[in-house]
Amino acid sequence: MADKISLFGDMVVFSSYAMQVIMSFLMLAMIFMMLPRAQVSANRINEVLDTEISIKDGKINTKTNNEVGTVEFKMYHLNIQMQMNIY
Repeated sequence: MADKISLFGDMVVFSSYAMQVIMSFLMLAMIFMMLPRAQVSANRINEVLDTEISIKDGKINTKTNNEVGTVEFKMYHLNIQMQMNIY
């Protein structure tokens, strides 16, 4: 009986070690699968960061003339229909 228990314990230990080895190989494979994607993404980010800025900063005008802006709507029609259902 004790012989069978030690055999079962050895099988459990072996399966645990085997799973650890298999999982480490799977993680290594995932690293090799993700590495080219990360390199391509890094190259794209560097391309964006290296582009020339096309939007230039304006000058701040501290002299205000207290001008008031207006908004004009041409050919605009507002139609609001409200329906209330009271039960």
